[in-house]
Amino acid sequence: MTDEDYMRMAIDEARRAERLGEVPIGAVVVYEPIDPATRRSLEKPQVIARACNLRETTKDPAGHAEFLAMKRAAEVLDAWRLTDCTVYVTLEPCVMCAGLMHQARVRRCVYGAADPKAGALGTLYAVNEDKRLNHTFEAVPGVLGGECARMLRDFFSRKRAKKSQKQEAKDMANENGSPSVPVVSETASAAPSRSSTAATSASSAAVSSPAPSAAGAPSAAGASSGGEGSGVGDPCAVDLLDVARVAQQVETERFRGPGSVRVVAPAKVNLFLDIGEVRPDGYHEAVSIMHALLLHDVLHLRLAPAREAGLSVDLTCRSRGGVAPLDVAPEDNIVTKAVRRFAQALERDVDETVAVHVEKRIPAQAGLGGGSSDAAAALVGVARLWGVPEDDPRIEEVARSLGADVPFFLRGGCACFTGVGDVFSHELAPSNACVALIKPEGGVSTSAAYRAFDACPQRIAPADRLAALDARHAADVPLRNNLTVASEQLLPVLAEVRAWASGHADVQAALMSGSGSAVFAVCPSFDAAARVAAQAQARGWWARATMFAPVRAAMVGAR
Repeated sequence: MTDEDYMRMAIDEARRAERLGEVPIGAVVVYEPIDPATRRSLEKPQVIARACNLRETTKDPAGHAEFLAMKRAAEVLDAWRLTDCTVYVTLEPCVMCAGLMHQARVRRCVYGAADPKAGALGTLYAVNEDKRLNHTFEAVPGVLGGECARMLRDFFSRKRAKKSQKQEAKDMANENGSPSVPVVSETASAAPSRSSTAATSASSAAVSSPAPSAAGAPSAAGASSGGEGSGVGDPCAVDLLDVARVAQQVETERFRGPGSVRVVAPAKVNLFLDIGEVRPDGYHEAVSIMHALLLHDVLHLRLAPAREAGLSVDLTCRSRGGVAPLDVAPEDNIVTKAVRRFAQALERDVDETVAVHVEKRIPAQAGLGGGSSDAAAALVGVARLWGVPEDDPRIEEVARSLGADVPFFLRGGCACFTGVGDVFSHELAPSNACVALIKPEGGVSTSAAYRAFDACPQRIAPADRLAALDARHAADVPLRNNLTVASEQLLPVLAEVRAWASGHADVQAALMSGSGSAVFAVCPSFDAAARVAAQAQARGWWARATMFAPVRAAMVGAR
């Protein structure tokens, strides 16, 4: 894709802002790690964040499109440095946003229209070229600049015309002797401003961070194999040593520096899940349309000296954000299985240790794909450590052998899979809607859900199945899941969660994901999703506000 292609995505964001009543300015952030020695791309570029102008909506002076997009990109990458990123924005950044680009160490900024009253990347100032600062970056002006400028001019022309019409109506009323009616002023500056009056927003808050707890009290810290919010022992107890270890990043210290890699593992939801007949091999036919989320786990990997003959996997895990610690032995964890199975596929016979640390933010047995995503991330990370190209077909072969959902996370975004849910069919244009995830206590075993389904199968209407298969945009997919009844029989509180979410004023649609036990609720804004999550937490359920996103299991830069 070219700079113009990415700028058109930014223009789409700007038009979204305009539909909401915002000044039409949009931005996207593209992540593309480059080998510093050869200057060649190490990975296929991917859009990791999008945003539009939301200053009035959020009542936030920092609510500029590129500012919000960079904050979301940092959340996706789990790092404040955006050294492998290019920011595309429809209007030349101001001093504040150019300053954030400097602080974030962005590689490039590509913008459309110049801003004669506030431009800080070449028009009034050239923050990106100031040698007194400890970081400079490339600025590329004028990409689709005419279209970007025209969009802004048309917006302000309409505002001025509307203001003029209101003034004429007021003058006419006064001339006819009618009582004076106060008119709300709508300021329309000749130069592009970033004020807006939208009712919908995607907050600049960290989308995968926990919403405030109902009690506002600290969660109980887990044991060494657990983590925050484990709920072990006294629910009000706090292990200060454990808290200090997390705060000082003791567990990730050994993964800093050269030779280590860091991989994000996003969560997913099933927009459409149609379980069909049992095949001769015992598996069910399935059509699954999955969409990645910004909520993610993080895997740290490095090679270490051998502990014994052959391959050893040294796996540790830390649960965060109220997620219960995994009750799985390291050797039984799907991450360990992924590393070992990939080594077998490569016929790799080396005495070595692969050290892996997983930061868990995705709850288990939730239908959010946490384990499958971690497995895909492990394959991506260990492939880099072993010098295997990311397009090596053995990566996907191993992914398919680990589980039906694992191949999806190598692609990410929104995609349709058939077969038993493991055969890629086609991509769909992703959504950028906001979502509240809600999970009650307890989980649903996938195998148990399938057994319950076989005892009383539910069928999806053929028209809905056809609509799902024909959809080419995530927003056009009918939300259906014929495992819902089976899972709700196994965990009755799931029905309560789904009914509560479906009836919430801030929820547009709600559906159980996978075999459960999480329900996702589509909301009109991030603020709405955060309200739903906070109220769900007050009812004793785990909940998070997040967003759909075009992300996958992928390497991120070192901190």
